[in-house]
Amino acid sequence: MIQFFKLQALALCLILGFSTYAVEQGVIEIADNHKVYFKYQKAKKGKPTIVLLNGLIYSLDNWNRYFELMTKQDFGVVLFAYSTQPESLRELSVPPYFSEVEYVMQGARQKGATTQSLANELMHSIDALNIKDFHLLSLSYGSVVAAEMAKQYKHRIQSLIFAAPAVLASHRYNAWGKSRHAWYEAIRPNGDYYYDQEMYSSMFAIISAGNYSFPGVEFMDFFNGVFHMGSSAKWFDLKDYVTADLPPTHLFLASREDGPLLEDQLHFWELMKQNPTRGSFTMFEGGEHALPGIVPEAVAQITTEILNGTRKTGTEYKTVNESKDGDDDSSSSSN
Repeated sequence: MIQFFKLQALALCLILGFSTYAVEQGVIEIADNHKVYFKYQKAKKGKPTIVLLNGLIYSLDNWNRYFELMTKQDFGVVLFAYSTQPESLRELSVPPYFSEVEYVMQGARQKGATTQSLANELMHSIDALNIKDFHLLSLSYGSVVAAEMAKQYKHRIQSLIFAAPAVLASHRYNAWGKSRHAWYEAIRPNGDYYYDQEMYSSMFAIISAGNYSFPGVEFMDFFNGVFHMGSSAKWFDLKDYVTADLPPTHLFLASREDGPLLEDQLHFWELMKQNPTRGSFTMFEGGEHALPGIVPEAVAQITTEILNGTRKTGTEYKTVNESKDGDDDSSSSSN
């Protein structure tokens, strides 16, 4: 864990609907140049808490309906923005820590954020909010951080849910990306430096073309945050965790997922068969990658079953599209 943090929780209480529980929004201050934004509603007595980890470039608004559905059931729900994301960056009055430059043998580079540092900041923030045990749901890139958190803090995590998880960095699904990855891996540790240089250039072209804009956040701070999250995942492979001692692990997939990624997600789950922590599998028919924002009612329904302990381990379910009134039609079949 990160030590000697300077902690300052700046909380704004908002009342949602007719709920008697307040939703807190604020930041955990780790340093002047390092803050973590959170949105949190405490659990009613006897109810569990779920921690939500965002994807790489999704706005936290993607979670709004899902957050509302879960808090209405009196679960504790906390949603974080990594320190590299706009909701946290706009709270800074100085340049972010990950833009600081250090010098290595190959030349200058930014210090950056790592998977371990992101896991550390989240666990510190969870502790700062006085959350002890919790369920963990990660979306997309969030699987990179969640897998490491689950491996290191299994004793704190009651269940682990991967929603449309990243299995590999996306560029590793094409022939060019595979060959470049293999080359940089072969020349490590120098490969780390030159891999990052190439990733920086290619990601800058992609992100710049996306015309992203966030009030109160400089574009280069946003881009550098995205780059460092991407860099932290360049050697990541979710399949490396199939033999790890994890909490009970569940998988949510979207039927409209990109083909190579969906194939790799299913491969991961097949490999998990030998792991006693393997839990339930849900394919959301008609769902897309940003699952909690696309089919929030269906995702909330299955999550509720997991949190209540009624979701059957080792059973595969299939949930069809939600109807306009928010109901969904589900079918299930055993392994």
